[in-house]
Amino acid sequence: MNAANAAEEFRWGVRAFHNALYGEAVRAFERALAFTPDDYSIQQWLGDAYYRSGYEETALSVWDAILGSGEGTPLLRNQVDTLRSRRGLGDELAEDVRYVNAFSLSGEQDGFTLFSRPASVFPRDDGSFYLTSFAGNQVLRFSANGALKQRILGGIQGLDHPFDVLEIPGEFLFISEFLGNSIVRTNTSGTDIVRFGKKGTGDGELIGPQFLAAGDRGYIFVAETGNRRISKFDYDGNFILSFGKKSGEFKGFKSPTGICVHADKVYVADALDKVIHVFDQSGNYLDSIGDGELSGPEGLSAYSEGKLLVADGKRILTYDIYGERFSLLSTLDGEGMRLTKAVTDVNGDLVVADFTGNSVTMLTDVANIYTGLFVQVRRVLSDDFPKVYLELSVEDKSGNPYLGLDEGNFIISESRGRVTDDSFLLPPEAERPYIALMVDSASGTQAYRETIAEAVSRIYRWITEQDGLISLVSGGEQPAKEGTISLGEQRFVTTAVDAGSYTGSNRFSLALRLAASEVIAWPGQSAVVFITDGELGDLAFDDYGLETSAGYLRNNGVAFFCVYLKAPLERPDELEYLCDSTGGASAYLYRKEGLSPLLDELYARKTGRYFFSYESVRDPQFGDRYLSVEAEVFHFKRSGRAESGYFAPKE
Repeated sequence: MNAANAAEEFRWGVRAFHNALYGEAVRAFERALAFTPDDYSIQQWLGDAYYRSGYEETALSVWDAILGSGEGTPLLRNQVDTLRSRRGLGDELAEDVRYVNAFSLSGEQDGFTLFSRPASVFPRDDGSFYLTSFAGNQVLRFSANGALKQRILGGIQGLDHPFDVLEIPGEFLFISEFLGNSIVRTNTSGTDIVRFGKKGTGDGELIGPQFLAAGDRGYIFVAETGNRRISKFDYDGNFILSFGKKSGEFKGFKSPTGICVHADKVYVADALDKVIHVFDQSGNYLDSIGDGELSGPEGLSAYSEGKLLVADGKRILTYDIYGERFSLLSTLDGEGMRLTKAVTDVNGDLVVADFTGNSVTMLTDVANIYTGLFVQVRRVLSDDFPKVYLELSVEDKSGNPYLGLDEGNFIISESRGRVTDDSFLLPPEAERPYIALMVDSASGTQAYRETIAEAVSRIYRWITEQDGLISLVSGGEQPAKEGTISLGEQRFVTTAVDAGSYTGSNRFSLALRLAASEVIAWPGQSAVVFITDGELGDLAFDDYGLETSAGYLRNNGVAFFCVYLKAPLERPDELEYLCDSTGGASAYLYRKEGLSPLLDELYARKTGRYFFSYESVRDPQFGDRYLSVEAEVFHFKRSGRAESGYFAPKE
């Protein structure tokens, strides 16, 4: 009877887990263990449920007990080590990155010219990257696996020796034409082509445009080798200003090449002077760096906060802006010939263009090869058994989503036997954001009713423009779900303002839990947006602690964003911590930029989730049999693995 009771509770716990009912799953697994306390499989599931519930330390103690008994698998050991490293100082104490060659793509493929003279590369936020084929007169887009996905030829007129490519996400693609002496503006499909600039030395005219950089919102910079200057345009091609002539302490450009806007400054490489000059965005000269340390700098790009990547002849360097020093990052094992551009892709790898070597190389941190990828089976939905739906998440060692993978990177198995008819899914919901809007309705916010209405209206309009979803939760002394997008804007705003009692303190953590549960199973971008005056009160974390609240959001891919109704002198540490630890952000409602940058950041978030469906051939034994499922992921020299299981519905 104990075994039968444990099996029934375990079955309910697994199904609750896959339906994101983690509290119910914890209770079911604990009841199951009361009948069979030495069942290590149930213990591991209990740890998984605690982890998803935000109780990370409790989960780790459960898993440690399994490992201490000698029953844990190497996969469990790797999981525990990875999570402990994230909770500790692993990233802060990490040694300098050492890159190794993960993949190299040649322009010549078995007698076929794929590209010729790659001058520059540009990383996209989906893991793919653009490459300019200077001699091939085209811009190519490659997947994260190095597969050709798109050719941009420049319309009827074609491209005239494209040198650099720059994407403004969601808006435009800019391409510099070195011999065409113009800038091409197009969309990501390569259609709707607009050209600006013509050969000449006057304002708005160009000679030998090479590298491009995005400036403040709405502007781009282009380095002109022929005119030995930098020109600034708006997105419509209107000339703004140029700089580069000798003036004051600045002796003038000899051969401006790479350009990068970072930390509000413009960095311009000069290949003949062998230095990097620094300006503000209005073209005022500030400084020069690298004298005696560079051999022929070309492409510049951002490496990390406060650091630049410099393509310098046969080597890739970093420059620490605050430490004011260069460091050697890679020489491509001595095989680099003329490295013209290096960029960091969305997964933290480097993509390097070798103009003379006619190749593109991807470099990865050697530590990533040993730590591998962190893979989790987030959900198995089996209500339509034998059709099974599988949701996976793939992260790097630091917990960042790993992007750009496709069906060729995955192997899905059941009970060690590979499924043969799995389909890689791209659910439309994954492209739509879902927000749980949480409004502070404690007593202190009553004075901000009109301000709350304005904030809610802005957010509601934005989410409808994105074809997203929104739910409303009041966050006072008695948190409650108040409505959804179906109310329409007017009723939604009115309900947000009138919801709650505006009395007592804010039971913030309880409201946060309720809000997160609204979006936790959504496959796309999901977030809790909190509208508050910044005063949390004494009851804020009485129900759930700060770290537990952060873990609940973080471990389920839900970001926390905060909109302040007043400009606080000091923003609450607890709210800022939730933003930082979950990949969210905060902003004052009436700041100069408005809420657009905050909401755009929410929409731009990537989840690192992948979806599959397949037909199971296993016998479910009328829904009583536990069916195991495994997922393996491979990307160049990295790999990862996850195991889970499910029950089919009762027959």
